[in-house]
This record gives sequence, structure tokens and C-alpha cells, in this order.
Amino acid sequence: MSEEQVEQIERKPAEEQPADFVRRWLMEWTLADSNEKTWREQAKHCYQIYEGGAPTKDGHARTDRSFNILWSNTETLLPAVYNSAPQPDVRRRFRDADPLGKAVSMVLERALSYAIDTEDFYDTLEDAVLDCIVTGRGVVRVKYEPKFAPIMDAAGEPMMLPSEEGQEPQAAEQKVSEKCVIEHVQWDRFRRGPGKRWRHVPWIGFEHDFNREQLVEMFGEELAAKVPLNYPEGMDKWKDEEKKAFGTAQVIEIWDKDTMQVIFISTGWKDGPLLVEQDPMEIDGFWPIPKPMLAIKNGRSIVPRPLYHMYEVKARELERISQRINAIVRVCKVRGVYDSTMSEVTKLLDEADNTDMIPVQNTAKYYRMGGLQKAIWMMPVGEIANVLAALYQAQNECKQTIYELTGISDVIRGATEASETATAQRLKAQFGGLRLKTLQREVKRFGRDVMRLIADVMCSKYDWQTFAEITGLQYPTAQEKQAAQMQLQQAQRTPPQVDPMTGQAMPPPPPDPAMLKAAESPSWEEISEVMKSDRQRCYKVDIETDSTIAETLEMDMAGMQEALTAIMTFISGAMPGLQSGMISIDLIKSVALSIARRARMGSAVEDAIEQIQQPAPPQPDPAMVQAADEAKAGREESGKAVGEVKAMIEKMMQAVQQPKRIRAQANQMGEIDGELVDA
Repeated sequence: MSEEQVEQIERKPAEEQPADFVRRWLMEWTLADSNEKTWREQAKHCYQIYEGGAPTKDGHARTDRSFNILWSNTETLLPAVYNSAPQPDVRRRFRDADPLGKAVSMVLERALSYAIDTEDFYDTLEDAVLDCIVTGRGVVRVKYEPKFAPIMDAAGEPMMLPSEEGQEPQAAEQKVSEKCVIEHVQWDRFRRGPGKRWRHVPWIGFEHDFNREQLVEMFGEELAAKVPLNYPEGMDKWKDEEKKAFGTAQVIEIWDKDTMQVIFISTGWKDGPLLVEQDPMEIDGFWPIPKPMLAIKNGRSIVPRPLYHMYEVKARELERISQRINAIVRVCKVRGVYDSTMSEVTKLLDEADNTDMIPVQNTAKYYRMGGLQKAIWMMPVGEIANVLAALYQAQNECKQTIYELTGISDVIRGATEASETATAQRLKAQFGGLRLKTLQREVKRFGRDVMRLIADVMCSKYDWQTFAEITGLQYPTAQEKQAAQMQLQQAQRTPPQVDPMTGQAMPPPPPDPAMLKAAESPSWEEISEVMKSDRQRCYKVDIETDSTIAETLEMDMAGMQEALTAIMTFISGAMPGLQSGMISIDLIKSVALSIARRARMGSAVEDAIEQIQQPAPPQPDPAMVQAADEAKAGREESGKAVGEVKAMIEKMMQAVQQPKRIRAQANQMGEIDGELVDA
């Protein structure tokens, strides 16, 4: 039956008769099987090949596949698209001053980190990715599991709830713990309703095999006794008590989005449903699974297709070539025939390496035959070797064709040639990365959706006391916050005290930091109110995950290094202008934040940049000031000493010049006296 025919079937509401209700849903389940019948056969065949080969005619699994290209490609693709559990990255949706939004994001991020570490998130998501690569679809579901304990009275006895007439009293219980469980859904245990898009699907279903104890725990002893059990083959002669330990019942769990009900039906008991619950999860979207992960997207249908189906013809050709290679290798050895009377031929093959010459009898007979070589015939191994070389070349060409179809380049497989340049290898890696980006994005999207679903379940079901225990954050309760605000208001209304010495009003004492923090911080009740509201939570916070792709790690680190270099270069160049007052700190922060956001460096780096403050003017170092004063005093002392030395030198020069002046004066006086005598 085609998808269009399934969609045209009128889905009537539940009839009043329970048997009609069960029959209607069993028909829905059968139609879902018919809609994906071809894919289920292909998926089963793919897993058989992946695990060693399709079964033989007698039903035994084959383990002698010559070249299991499906296993090889799967083991290469799996670490290329998923190699680590995604880490939650919860932040405020808008970069404004929102203490409540910041508190909600911190609580959710810590709670999600705890869930990932304690619920084996990595293996669960890896199983889903493996299903996606092998069969074409991967599914993960989320469960909420609270744990209850009876409430005890003062005497240590369990308290009983009031009961109606004809019913046994039940013990009062209280919730002692709660957790969010992540489970992988096996590919053949999931069904869905008709629809060409995931948003059009009206219902989803899961198939279970419950034993007798699980039936009693889920549906009660009365209903569990009515459900027949199925037993494995070969247990017909076992006693009923022995069969009960191994018997299971097929139970179908259906999540109907139209009625917001969860319905449990047994295929062996059709008188009525085993259980009907009304919206047990209370989450946005109703379903406990995110949109399934698909390996190949199709705009006309959401029926999955295995990747192996795209290159199955070439894979079969590769298997035939590999089988021929194995057959030829088995016969490609030295063989021949010789005259039975030539016992020396056997001795020639069996002798040690240091035996050079072997005597031969009746040589004249072989001379008459044309020589010893006429008595020996060797199988033409050279021709077989040529065929083997051609088969190896055909095998390599077939593998290269498959790698081109799947987008697995030799660089991704770790195979390369020494003669290739670094540029050629880089181009191959980029091409292989482009071919894998579609599947990588799908895995990243699936991990993010699983994280959002876990957060949705936590916000819907968890009490704020549970969040406080998981996160360890010290937010006040509503009562504590109100008390702190009242104390602050009372302190503000207190009149200022007067200093008895000066008669002036003294400044009020600073408020207690703990009380001020409690008054300004959001309370747990306010945080819980936002988290339980799907609309307010989506308005305030955004839940994302980090990258799960190993191939982009090197590129991310290179981009991070370039971003850090750009930020440091800009800040270093702008620092003189900032110190001189020509550039404001707001301009530097805006440019640095723009670089950090473009490089996706994370909220921690952005918060650190936003906290940068205007640097204070540089204060002179006391030691440097003292050294400068001492240097100045030294210069003054030196100048004074230089002046004294200069004055002394001038006096000495005057003293030296004085006798010359006296002599010149004396000579001048003598000349005058001589002139007077002559006169």
C-alpha cells in the first residue's frame, strides 16, 4: 500500500467498544508495516551483511565474505560523523541584562551536563548513529522515571489514604527522586503513522516484549493474567512453571497525537487496551522522541533508505571479484608432472638449499627424448599471475567507484600516496568533508534535538528542589528573597545617626552582601515558573550543543587562533589611543565582541570581553619617583660641584694670569721711566 493510500484512510475516533478500539489500532500498525515493508527488508539485509554476511540456505550466518565493504565504510563513517558526546550550551537568547534568563540558562546547562554524564548518553547516541548509517534511520527516546516511597507516620507505619467502599486502602507515597532516562530504539521496533513530512505524522509506536513480571508491574495482576505469553521454539514439552521464566508477550505502545493519549495494546489479547494514559510527559510536541535521524533525505517521503542501497550493485561486483581472487590464489602455486622413473625430481624439490648437484641415472634415455625438460611439465603460473594482477586492478577500481559514491576520500580513510603534494591532499580532505557535511549536520541536529527534549522533560517534571540538588546553585527561595527585601527596605527607612562629636549625620552602614545578593537574585520559584512554561523558556534561553565533528576540530582551532590574534592585535594598536583619551573603551569592546561572535568563541569569552573596564590612569611607582628625585638631587649636587670646580679653575687662571699682568705693568713702567731719563 502506498503512502498516498494510507493517508486517505479515514482515522475514526475510538469506538465505545474496547475490542473495536484495539482492532482499529492493530490495523494502523499493519498499515505502518506495509508502508515500510521494502525498507525493512533492505535494513535487515544490510545488518546481516554488516555482521558478517547474509545467512546461507540452512540459516547459519556467513562469516566468509571476501570483502565486506559495508562494514569497512560504516567503521569509517561512524567516527567521521560522531566521535564524542555533545555538550550542552545553554545561553540567553538575547544579549540583554536579564538575571532571570541567566539563572535559567545556568540551571538548565548544569542539569543537562549531569544527565549526559549519568545516563550513558554517548553510547545511546552512537547506537542511533550506527542504525542511521546501516539502515538509514536512527531513533532515540526519552523517559521520565520518578521513584516513590511510602509516607511514614510517627509510629513508623505507612500512612493510608482514604478509600471508597469496596476498594482496598492504599498507602500514601511521596516522590523521593526523579531522573530522565535516554534509550536507543532499535530500528525494527519503531513504527509511525502516514505522512510525507515528520510534522504530518499523526502517531508513533514502539514494540515491546514483556515477561510476566513486567506485565504485572505495568498493568496489574488481573490484566497480566489475561495476556498470553509466547515461548521460544523447542519449549513445547517444558512444564508451565518452566515456561513462565522465558515467555514474553508482544505489547504495542502507541502515542496518538490527535487525542494526546498513550495506548498499550497486546497482540495476543484483543478484548481491550491494557492501559490508556492522557499526556503522561506533558511536554511541548507530546512525543518522547525527536525527529528521527535520516541518512538520505527525500522531499517526497520520510521512508528511510539505507546508504548501502546506493552502491549495492558495485558492492556485489566487488564481492565477485574478491571471490575470484581468493579462488585463483588457492591454485596459484608451483605444480607440474614428471616421469615416474625420475626419482631425482622429488629429491630436487626436497633437498636443502646447500645441495648444489643431484646425480641423475639413465641420462641417455632423456637425451634421446630431447632433454630432461621434456620429461617434466610445469603448470603455467605466469598466465595465472597475469589474471590475478588484472583482478586486483579491477578490485581497486571498483573500490574507488564505491568511495566516490559514498564520498569517502582516501584522506578520510587514512590512505594516501607519498608523491602527492600537500595541496592535493588538502583538496581531497576538503572535498571529502563537503560530501560528509550533510550527514554531519544531521547528527548534530539530532543531538541538539535530543538535548532539547531532555530539557523539556526536566522542566516539565522536575521540582525546583531537584534542580537545586543537581546544580548546587545557591539561589534564595521566595520566602528568603522577600525577607531580604524587607530588611533592605527597613534599613533604608531608618533615619541617619548623628555623630556626637561633630553633630553631623553619619552615612548609613553598607548592607550585608549576602542579604543584598538574596534580595537581587531571582528565587527558585521564579526560575521554576519560567522553566515550566514552554513559551517563557523558549523566549529567554536557547539550547544548543557544541560541535561533535572531529574533522572540523583542526579548522576550528586555526580559526580560534586567528580570532585571538586579531583581537590582541587590535587591542594593542588601540591602547595608545585609549590612554590618551582619543578612543573609548566601548569602541574596543564592540570590535572585540564582533570578532568573538563571528568566530563563535562562546559565551564565556563574550562575557569576559563585556566585563572589560576603562583602565585607571597609571600611578607613578614610588620607587621610580624616589629614584628620579635622587637622580635630580644628584644632578643638582653634581652641578654645584661642577660650579665650584669651575670657580676654582677661574681663580687659578686668574692667579696664573696675575704675574703676567704685573710683569707687563712693570715693563710698561720701565719704558716710561726710560723715556723720562732720556728727556
